[in-house]
Amino acid sequence: MTKNQKFDVEKTIGVALHQSSYLFKTAMRSVFQEQGVDITPEELVTLGILPKGDIDQSELVIRLRKDKTNVTRLLSRMEGKGWIRRATHAQSGRQLTVSITPSGQDIARQLFPLIQKMASGALQGIDDADIETTRRTLIKLANNLVD
Repeated sequence: MTKNQKFDVEKTIGVALHQSSYLFKTAMRSVFQEQGVDITPEELVTLGILPKGDIDQSELVIRLRKDKTNVTRLLSRMEGKGWIRRATHAQSGRQLTVSITPSGQDIARQLFPLIQKMASGALQGIDDADIETTRRTLIKLANNLVD
């Protein structure tokens, strides 16, 4: 929907985002189920962020664009599954750092290639330039919503 069109909820960016996100996450869950892995899309994204090194839990809140309570709950589940480890920050004594465990790395190595294959199928027939424009536009949209 452009700015000057008559309002039609089914043509809004919000509905398109919701439907795409729902279908993408459903496809991800199918991959997880086929692999026999009890994981959520959010947990896999978190595992994807962590191999870049230890991260402060507060930084993870920002990177995941989730509130502190939800991130704490997410990390508790993942810690219970043995995929991450939380420790008190050496310098502050209060802040928690989060790191991926070898088990978490194994899950990420198992699932990411399969998710990439699924995503490639979902993006079939869409030009690389359109994909990049969409990605950049969605980032701008998200930034507008938090500013």
